Amino acid sequence: LSCHGSQVPCGLPPLPPATARRPGAQGYAAPGFAPPRRPADRGREREVASPTALRRCRASSEAPSSAGSAASICSSVASSRSVTAHSRSSERTSSVRRRAVSLPPRRGGEQDLPSASPAQLPGREATLRYVVQFGNNSGLIRQIMRSRQGWAPAPGDPGSAAGGASYQDKRVKLKATVGGPEINFLWTQYRCLGFLNAMAARQTGVAVTLNEEKTLKLKVPAALSKKGSTEAAPIRAHNHFEGGSLLCTKRGLCESMVELFLRAGRDPFGAIPLTFIARGGSTDPQFTMFEEAFGAIEAEANQKIWIVKPAEWANRGCGIRIYKTLEEVTQRVDSKDRVWAIQKYIEKPLLVHGRKFDIRAYCLVLQEPGGGALRAFAYRDAYLRTTSAQYTTKNLDRMVHLNNDAVQKDGKDYGKFESANKLSLEEFQKYLDENHARDGVNVRQRLMPQIRGLMADAIRSVAPKLNPRKLDHCFEVFGFDFMVDANFRVWLIECNANPCLDLCSAYLSHLIPAMLDQALRLTLDRNLPQAAASGDGNQGGEA
Repeated sequence: LSCHGSQVPCGLPPLPPATARRPGAQGYAAPGFAPPRRPADRGREREVASPTALRRCRASSEAPSSAGSAASICSSVASSRSVTAHSRSSERTSSVRRRAVSLPPRRGGEQDLPSASPAQLPGREATLRYVVQFGNNSGLIRQIMRSRQGWAPAPGDPGSAAGGASYQDKRVKLKATVGGPEINFLWTQYRCLGFLNAMAARQTGVAVTLNEEKTLKLKVPAALSKKGSTEAAPIRAHNHFEGGSLLCTKRGLCESMVELFLRAGRDPFGAIPLTFIARGGSTDPQFTMFEEAFGAIEAEANQKIWIVKPAEWANRGCGIRIYKTLEEVTQRVDSKDRVWAIQKYIEKPLLVHGRKFDIRAYCLVLQEPGGGALRAFAYRDAYLRTTSAQYTTKNLDRMVHLNNDAVQKDGKDYGKFESANKLSLEEFQKYLDENHARDGVNVRQRLMPQIRGLMADAIRSVAPKLNPRKLDHCFEVFGFDFMVDANFRVWLIECNANPCLDLCSAYLSHLIPAMLDQALRLTLDRNLPQAAASGDGNQGGEA
């Protein structure tokens, strides 16, 4: 993880270097996760020599989304922010897996991540137990865990014989029993504070009594809760961090990034679009600054489209509205007593065949045991999510402007242009070569470094508060969303704590299982090698 030119020491074995690019190649293959690095030249490193320089906003031609904001407004927004902020599963080489045009063959000389082989493991009997919460393609997580012979489902998981499990109803309900197997790994859609507390207290006897898509209940039997330290605490792992809201809510991400950038003397709104966080409706001081920015940007750049989003926990496009008038924005933020993020809409995005897109990229963050370092790894591949309608600012149809799967899949043209409205980076490169040849843009050399750098910035901004109790074996796979403007500048839009794991296209049917398996190799398998997956762990993942 790097940021501002400084390096965070990495205790894990480094990923092997990728092979040299061949002339004319659009990319090269290498193992999936690697530490995100801030590129030496990203165009965001403009040092601010004085407070006066800090108050300057970029011109409209350089950054459409932040263009035209007046100097005093940019200064007020920045200074007023408060910080409240990878068995490869036996690598499938069948023609079905390699049919996607975007999957290049592996080239000679490439190495794989080091991993334990069955011969190195003295015992392969299931000694550790897991529970996977229903929802978000949880069957895929169970399939990946079943490839690890040292793991078995615990009561509360539908794979266990205990309790009444209904795959059809996606529900497991049972009573906690004394002396039942401990839960060593809990995978949930969002953080489970009760499990994190049990990890912190080294509590024994924690059991899942209800497992549903929207609900997971834990219980510590009274007979066990009083034993305290007389029993050895089980090893536990969880796929979420306690402080994830600082990164995965619009409010948390904005305030964390603003604080980080200002400390380094950089313009935060060169990384994220200009954003105002309104907690008190139209009477909030931040809303007053938004009103000033609205008028200034409209007058200076003739741009007046803003996007209003719930600033706390929300995903799948829920609650997002796009407006052109100040009155509409005012009415929206006053409609409900909640925290709102009012963000300048990127009116001049880069388009694919005339349609809008964003880029979904994955970042694994893990906590080294024994109070070790917090480490971040960027997955070397990503994909585009496209809309189904031609881009225009003349209407504000959600099918035109929102790339969320939950929105687009309801459209009549969903999947008409691309399978499940998804494109690989190689397909994206082919489009650029054919339609933007004069720009000479190489996706992996120009856009992906910006993405990795923004990931590093985001993780750096929340690192001290992401795992405040330094709980061992916590990790999380974050789904970052980025947009690219007409000048090929990448913007960080949001970070998701529960990124969609649906295998809705041939390409994602390779990418997502490979990414998740490698993430578990870097976390569970490294910390608990006696139960690790067998095989060399090569799951591809383009670099």
